[in-house]
Amino acid sequence: MKKNTVKEAFGFIFSKVFLKHFLIGISAFVLLFFLVLFGLRFYTNHGESVKVPDLRNMKVAQVESVLNDLDLKYEIIDSVYNPNAAPGSVIEQTPIAGENIKTDRTIYISINAQSKPLISVPEVADLSMRNAQATLESLGFKVVSIQRVPSEYRDLAVGVKTVMGQNLIAGSKIEVGSKLILIVGSSAEGIDGVAVEMEEAVGDETEIEMGAASHAEPSRLSNSGKDIEEFF
Repeated sequence: MKKNTVKEAFGFIFSKVFLKHFLIGISAFVLLFFLVLFGLRFYTNHGESVKVPDLRNMKVAQVESVLNDLDLKYEIIDSVYNPNAAPGSVIEQTPIAGENIKTDRTIYISINAQSKPLISVPEVADLSMRNAQATLESLGFKVVSIQRVPSEYRDLAVGVKTVMGQNLIAGSKIEVGSKLILIVGSSAEGIDGVAVEMEEAVGDETEIEMGAASHAEPSRLSNSGKDIEEFF
């Protein structure tokens, strides 16, 4: 009985029906293998790569034109402020310029903000003049002048104001890069024993942008009928 079973099995294996289906199966496998292989090559653009252009300082419209010619895409992922770059221009990109990438890929860019961001004015009262100035400048403000006012403590910050004379309280939001006047105490006595408000330029600033009214009318402090005039 067993001999007959083995004989029948070998007979089936070497039969035309089995060989026919076996060859069909092998052919289907080979065909499927090559279809997958060429499909992956097509999907990944095998052998087709382009060099990433330098997009920095370009406007978005120019970026789109350049990348379209290279069959590349772009996506804006961030907007930051850089005072040294033109508004709306590219300041960073990924991948960086010079790298080779496949066509139809995406370049991620960061652009410069169209307008200056607003920054909260910090609390500077009771800080030393140097610390107050450093605090303001670390946030992006520019201290162009020091104004001294009567105070018990010399060189202790009292407040801050704009060059147009507007006093600013802590938390006020103004544009980064704004020019400010730091107000500090001065215990030194002026004419006839009266402490006089004074302003002094900071760094290389030689001019302070004051309003027309402040130019036309000097500040005055009265003492026994005498007017003390201060000109900036």
